[in-house]
Amino acid sequence: MAFKEELKEYQKKIDVELENILPNRSDDLSESYIFLKEYILRGGKRLRPILLIKAYGALTREKSDKILLPSLSVELFHCSTLAHDDIMDEDDLRRNKPSMHKLYEEFFSAQFKDKPSNGSIFSQDSLRFATSAGIIKGNIMLSLGINCITSSSFTEKVKNEAVSLYSDSYIKVNEGQLLDVMNEFRNPITKKDYITMASLKTANLIASSLEIGAVFSEASAEVKSLFREFGIAIALAFQLRDDLMDIRSDLKKGNTLGSDIRKGKKTVMMIHALEHASKEQKQFLESITADASDEEVKEAIALFEELGSIKECEQLADQYREKGKEILKTLKEYISEEGFGFFSDLCDYMTKREE
Repeated sequence: MAFKEELKEYQKKIDVELENILPNRSDDLSESYIFLKEYILRGGKRLRPILLIKAYGALTREKSDKILLPSLSVELFHCSTLAHDDIMDEDDLRRNKPSMHKLYEEFFSAQFKDKPSNGSIFSQDSLRFATSAGIIKGNIMLSLGINCITSSSFTEKVKNEAVSLYSDSYIKVNEGQLLDVMNEFRNPITKKDYITMASLKTANLIASSLEIGAVFSEASAEVKSLFREFGIAIALAFQLRDDLMDIRSDLKKGNTLGSDIRKGKKTVMMIHALEHASKEQKQFLESITADASDEEVKEAIALFEELGSIKECEQLADQYREKGKEILKTLKEYISEEGFGFFSDLCDYMTKREE
C-alpha cells in the first residue's frame, strides 16, 4: 500500500474510534458537547495517533486494535492545544471552519443579549464567554486523552508510564507556546531561539507520540530515546515546511497568505531576512502589522526570496529530514521491516508536504 493511502486508511479507523469515545450529553451541556465532537471530527491528518500506532506495531510486530484507544490520547492532546492556540493567536478559523471560541461566540449571540463588559480584559460579555468556553473545552479534550490511556487494556505499569510522559509533554508544549508568544516581542532572536521554541511547541508532541507507542510495546530505554530523537528531527522538518507553506498560496495551508508575517511571527525566514536585510528593508519588515495589505505581504515574501531566506529554511528542513534518516538507521535493528519502510517514507513526507 502506498504511504499516503496507508495514512488515509488509519485516518478512517481513528475517526471511527474518536466518534465512539466522544461523550453524548442530554443536559444543559448537550450542545456544548456537540460543538466538541464537531470540532474534533472536522478533519486533520491524525498524524500523531498514527505515529503512536506505527511505533507500537514496528516494535511488537503485532497488528492489534487494542492500541487504537490509547492512540487517541495524542490526537485529543493536539486538538486541545489547537483550541488554546486559536485564542492566543486570535484566529477565527480552524480547518476552514469557526475555531472553538468562535463557535461559542456564535452560540452566545443566539442565546443571550450581549452588552459591554466592565472587566479589565474583555470589552464585551460575548468575548469573555467565548474565550472562557474555548479554554475549558481545550482542558476537557486533554483530560479525555488521559482517559483513553487509563481505560485501555494495557498493564497499570505501562499506563502509568504513558500518563507520566503525556503530562510531561503537556508541560513542554506549553513552555514552547509561551516562548512563541514571547518571541513575537523579543528583538532580535536567533535561529537557535526559534529551534528551541519549535522543539518544545511542535516537535515534542510528535516525539512523545512515538515514545508513548514504544512505551506500550515495553521497549528498552535506548529504543524509547531513539524514537524521541527521531521524532524531534522529523517534526522540526515538518514545522519548517509548515512555515514555508504559509507563504505559498498554491499549497492552500488554510490561513491567509503570509499569516505568520502579519502576526509578527519570528520564523527562520524572518530571522534570516532581518539578519541580512539593509536598513531600509529591515525597517519595512518590522513595520508590517496585522492589517498589512496583500501587496505588503507579497513584498515581504519577495524579500525573503531575494535575501535567500526561503532557501535557508528549505535547506534546514532537509537537514532535519536527513538527521531523522540517520537516527532511523540505528533504529532499524529494533523494528520490523514494514515499520522501517513506513518511517523512511515519513521522513520524506515531512519535508515534501503538498497540502
